[in-house]
Order: sequence, then C-alpha cells, then structure tokens
Amino acid sequence: MLDRQDIQQIGTLLDDKLEENNKKLVGKDELRSILEENNEKLVTQESLKSILEDNNEKLVDRIAIEVGSVIEQNVTPTLDGMNERLERMDGRLTGVEDRLTRVETQMVTKSFLTNQLGDLKEEVVGKMRIQDTKVNSIIDSLEENAVLDKPAIKSLRAIEVFPAPPAPLVS
Repeated sequence: MLDRQDIQQIGTLLDDKLEENNKKLVGKDELRSILEENNEKLVTQESLKSILEDNNEKLVDRIAIEVGSVIEQNVTPTLDGMNERLERMDGRLTGVEDRLTRVETQMVTKSFLTNQLGDLKEEVVGKMRIQDTKVNSIIDSLEENAVLDKPAIKSLRAIEVFPAPPAPLVS
C-alpha cells in the first residue's frame, strides 16, 4: 500500500512536472507577440487546438511515465518484501501444521480413554473380589477352628471390601 509519504512524493513530482510543462507551453500573450512578429505565418483556431492537444497528450504521457517510475521505485520493492515475508510465514505455518497433525495422530480420544479406564476398573475389581473371597475363607477357617474369639471374627467381617448381600428373611 502507498503510505502518506509516497503519495506526497507523487504529488510533488506531478506538481514539478506540471510547472515545467507549463513553462514550455505558449501563453496567450506570447502567442500574440509571436503572431505579430511573424505576419506571414497565420495560426488558425484549429491549428491552435491541434497544438494544445499535442501538448496535453505529451503531458499525459509524461505524467504516466513519472507515476510508473514512482511505483517501480517505491511500491514494487515494498510488495516484493511483503511477498518474501509471506513465503517465510507460509513455510513456518506448514511446519506447525505438520507438527499438529503428528500430535493429533498420537493423541487418544475421550472414548478410547474411557473404554481403557473401564477395562482397568473391571480388572481391579475382579482381583479385589478374589482377594476378598480369600480373606473371607481365611476368616471362616479361623472361626471353624476356634482360633479367634467371636468379637475378633465379628470385627474382621466388618472390614469386608465387598459385603455379602443380606440373607433372605425366613418367616
């Protein structure tokens, strides 16, 4: 984009060129004096229009050349620099995208993690039930062989990890 300084430079160049061309253009008074000096050369209104049109065309061509020059010297290098920066940024973004893809492929999903935790919980609970059954068998054996008294057996049974369902009421 052109900044304010570039636009001011373009305006200054155009003003200078217009002043320079205005100096080259023949004014009315000068035209009359030339006509008076050269009586044998008669300038008609049509030939005067032709001269002015030629000067205007030359002026427009010169302005176009100057504007093109300003753009070539100021705008084009800036755009080239921006293009280079964008290419570097694109390269960096490609690298980030590759790393993100790698992370996504290695990342576990919530459902997978939930399933794995459920399976682990099942295994742990199963092993705890086996251990609980073993402990209950030992308590039963200690009770049958009268190794421990009733209050000790009662306190050991109160520690059960998986309490046995209550016995059905017999009426």
